[in-house]
Amino acid sequence: MIQKRLFVLVSVLMVISFLLSACGAAATPAQQEQQTIRMWIWSQWNGKTGVEPNGQPLDWWNDAIAKFKETHPNVNVEIEDLNGQDVDINAKYDTAVAAGNIADIIWVDESYFSKYASSGVLEPIDAFLTEEDKSDFLPKDLELSRLDGKQWFWPYITQANHLAVNVDLIREAGAESLLPQAPDYAWSWDQFEEAAKQATMDRDGDGTTDVYGVGFSTDGAYTMAEAWGDHLYNQGDESKVTINTQNTIDAFNALLGLVEGGYALPGSGTGSVDLETAFLQQQVAMVNTWGIVTSVETLPEEEKFELMLVPFPSGPNGQPTVWGGVHGLAVTKQEDPARLQLVMDLARFLTSTEALKDVRAWSKPARFSLLEAQRSDPNFLYEKYIPQFEAYTGALIPLMGQVPKAVPVLIKYEPLVEAIFTGDLTPEEALSQFEGEANAILSAP
Repeated sequence: MIQKRLFVLVSVLMVISFLLSACGAAATPAQQEQQTIRMWIWSQWNGKTGVEPNGQPLDWWNDAIAKFKETHPNVNVEIEDLNGQDVDINAKYDTAVAAGNIADIIWVDESYFSKYASSGVLEPIDAFLTEEDKSDFLPKDLELSRLDGKQWFWPYITQANHLAVNVDLIREAGAESLLPQAPDYAWSWDQFEEAAKQATMDRDGDGTTDVYGVGFSTDGAYTMAEAWGDHLYNQGDESKVTINTQNTIDAFNALLGLVEGGYALPGSGTGSVDLETAFLQQQVAMVNTWGIVTSVETLPEEEKFELMLVPFPSGPNGQPTVWGGVHGLAVTKQEDPARLQLVMDLARFLTSTEALKDVRAWSKPARFSLLEAQRSDPNFLYEKYIPQFEAYTGALIPLMGQVPKAVPVLIKYEPLVEAIFTGDLTPEEALSQFEGEANAILSAP
């Protein structure tokens, strides 16, 4: 009898031990099913911090993912970098959606995301945003990543098309008093135009211009035109374009006046102008740019100059304007709630202060906490530009709009604006043609 009881007791203990070990195994992440997460990203800097001399585009991404895997060892991440590829991103995404193999996390910006959010390709992130996230992200970046009352992607880089000013050249021309001042760096078209004229210099009197006052690309031209007061779309209504106005015609004529008067770098307003080279060689005093700070700050010491970053000047009926953008990571539809949580966790981590706190590239972050981390670093190369960045982000507008057809509309606009500066179309002709073609796109099913 005693032996029988011992046998039963041992058997029960063995069953309990087995059950406990099985439960323990199910709770161990390393023993969970392996998960592969595919990402299509747009690299923004080289190296882990952005300042290493031999850094590579994916160094930071690989390092951040390795940190994520420390707490998620069952995750494998496959990265494809879209930056540098000769690829139509819309076409790539559309093809992948149709084939049912779009990546789990995709790069988007303030215009690219809307098409995929409204067609059910993306997952809204609202349920995964913490209150800390909401207060930490720059308000403009949250605004630009919102559609129909929902947040659709995790911002990580704030982009802006603004003016870069060589203060040394403006000072040499005796026009420093015309430059905008802190804290908002706002200025008028009259100030800007006069500064451009005075900064256009023939230093040796040989009849050849040595320094031009301003240079601008095609997107710089139409962004400056928006600072005159009218926009591609009326706020809150993107069912039709509203840029074909006398106000905008006047803006383009004013820019043409700078070109025809010899105050603008030859080729301005077209795709043939090389603004960065001319600016770095101090052949032009002001240019529009999406990001030239690093190029200026890494010049040889004897070639450096004082740089100022400011909004485009306000026209007679407008206000200082910056074409604002935000890059981010969007999560595509996931069938399994547990996998959705995992993919969201990765996207949130990659855009978090924890992952980005050591980046020291001029990456213009999307979180206040990252700005503070940069500001408090005595070795941060770009600390002096933070107040200017904070000022011009207050003037950001989503120039392209955020309708699903925003990209094809802008594709129609750009060559017509360029035609104004090549002399093929007048401003009136270009804007009239654009209005008809753009509204046809917007009204099509």
